Amino acid sequence: MRSASPPHTVGAPWRSRIHSVGAAGYLGAVLLLHGVFVAAVLGFPRERLRRSLRTGVGIALGSGGAYLLVVLAMQRADAGRVTTLREVSILFGIALSRFGPSHASVGWKTWTGGALVVAGAILAAL
Repeated sequence: MRSASPPHTVGAPWRSRIHSVGAAGYLGAVLLLHGVFVAAVLGFPRERLRRSLRTGVGIALGSGGAYLLVVLAMQRADAGRVTTLREVSILFGIALSRFGPSHASVGWKTWTGGALVVAGAILAAL
């Protein structure tokens, strides 16, 4: 006798896989494959790696932590809502680049992209 699917997996069989995988293990596998691919394309330039080690570690910790939070959120909430919130974070990046400490110049293409992100978020939330 086959058991009925939990309500959160009806119509989306991949969701049950998201809920059954450890977030840290998944992230580790993804980052390992990414590292192997980058090393295969760029090689292993030791001097370049030595010069950018401090910056690279900071970026790796920040982006790895952010991605881990997204995977954990997708295990606990509807993927559509998590993705919408994740994409809206682009607007925070635009605002920080324009109004943050660097006061970077933000052109019309950036604002157009931000408006498209907002439109996509609204459509995804409907």
